[in-house]
Amino acid sequence: MKLTDHFIDLTGPGCHGKYARPEAVGGVLSRIGATLRDAVRMSVLHSSRRVGRPMSELSHAWHIRSGGQTAGPDQATRLLFKAPTLKDAAPALFDQGLLWEDGPNPEDTAFDLMGAVLRDVARQKRDSQWYDVDLLNRIGRFSGVLQRGVNQIQLGGHQLEARSTPAINRLLTDAAKTLVTETPEPRRTRMTGMLDMIRVSDRVFELVLKDGQRARAVWVRHEVVELAKYLNSDVTIEGKAVFRPSGGLLRMEAEAIAKAGEKDRHFSVMPRPAQPMGRRAGVSVELKRGESPFAAIYGKWPGEESDAEVRAALEEIS
Repeated sequence: MKLTDHFIDLTGPGCHGKYARPEAVGGVLSRIGATLRDAVRMSVLHSSRRVGRPMSELSHAWHIRSGGQTAGPDQATRLLFKAPTLKDAAPALFDQGLLWEDGPNPEDTAFDLMGAVLRDVARQKRDSQWYDVDLLNRIGRFSGVLQRGVNQIQLGGHQLEARSTPAINRLLTDAAKTLVTETPEPRRTRMTGMLDMIRVSDRVFELVLKDGQRARAVWVRHEVVELAKYLNSDVTIEGKAVFRPSGGLLRMEAEAIAKAGEKDRHFSVMPRPAQPMGRRAGVSVELKRGESPFAAIYGKWPGEESDAEVRAALEEIS
């Protein structure tokens, strides 16, 4: 497998060219692998944690190699790495062609994807597709390394310099922590739309709502479901809505799916957060147990309100 060169430059009182405090280097090495892994997952699944059944070869993208350390510019300690591009690590990911224009670039490495995360965090981009709360927390926890003789952590190599990738420093970790506090809690809900696209390899799909908006979803249960039989059909999915810091939908983690009926058209709207978080406010309706045949599919719909009451509430806020 072809590998691409990358490096990480560490600067601060604990870094002296080729030589640095062990706790400074060790702190970065102990965090970088998991962060790269989560950045890869985020770019493909819109989730930084493992959901559903992602293709096994995707893990090859975050299996980097460390080449030790040397002196960097201005007394920086440079850590050396090699990493594969996505197309070399997981060619099957691109066999169908990309489902979405903003999907991962086959020429990107895990370091390039982490760079995209850092750029949006630095801008405090609240509608970013590049992170969720779990990944933001990982970035925020680099603040622990910044107490071990490191003031700045700069990723480099391949496409990172050309894309003006910001360094991990106190300002950036604080920005990540702020975005976490602004992100609404996930909530259980239903959504109805036409199942427009499926990536068979890991069961990521997209719904087109009645107003033309598109919502991304991933099938998270281990049981095999023939999503292809629903292609170009109106379906209703049930699961957990995960939000961006802006309050917009990041993804649906679907646990049940069925052909949509006439009454399900009321669920062809984007889910909204259940309560305000930080500077963002959202409105939601808690969907409760009723006499719906769809509830029988999943069998664990919480609450006591009927579907009629839910539909009336949805119509009130639409």
